[in-house]
Order: sequence, then structure tokens, then C-alpha cells
Amino acid sequence: MYKLKLNPQTSGYGVTPGDDVKRQQMDGGRGRYYIDVKRNSHIVDVNWNLSKTDFNKMMAFWRVYQNKPASFYADLVIDQGARQQYLCNFIPNSFKTNEVNGNLYRVNAQLEV
Repeated sequence: MYKLKLNPQTSGYGVTPGDDVKRQQMDGGRGRYYIDVKRNSHIVDVNWNLSKTDFNKMMAFWRVYQNKPASFYADLVIDQGARQQYLCNFIPNSFKTNEVNGNLYRVNAQLEV
């Protein structure tokens, strides 16, 4: 299994935690809350500010993933205040280069964790 060794920036970082609780609207009064599926996946918005060398590494990693979209490891901040290793997949059509400015390449994506 591969590991993405380029850590994302912490600015602009966003985590939408997988919510196990569902709500059912009731006729009159409060809704009913219940557990639907346990351990739903998280969606993580990540971005990288990369040098040209690191951009080439990122694109090589992306091409390998496109040929064989298997889960990979990445160090992310999700459940605690420090980076931990998580099993990830790129959300289809979310990977993009936003800016190329000299030797700075800004890339962002969404990961399912």
C-alpha cells in the first residue's frame, strides 16, 4: 500500500466528520434521532503549496492512483490535534491545480477517510 508523503497545509484544511446519527421528522413535535450506520467515513478538504519538484512527485502519485485507485495512507489532522496516519481515497473529480506562480504550485483535493 502506498503512502502520500507530502503533507497538506493546515490553513484551509477542513474536515466534515462522518455522522452516524440520522433524524426522522415526526408529525408534530421533535424528530426522532437514531444511529443509522456506525463509523461513517470523513470527507477532508486538503491543499498543498508545492515546489516544482514536489508538484512532480504529487502528479506521479496521482497518475499511479488513476491507474490503480487503491486506498493509500496520508498523515492528516482529524480526530486529534496532531497528524496521524489514515487510510484515504481521492474523491473523484476533486483533485485540481489552482495556481501556478513561479516555483509555487497550489493543489487541492478532497479525501475520503
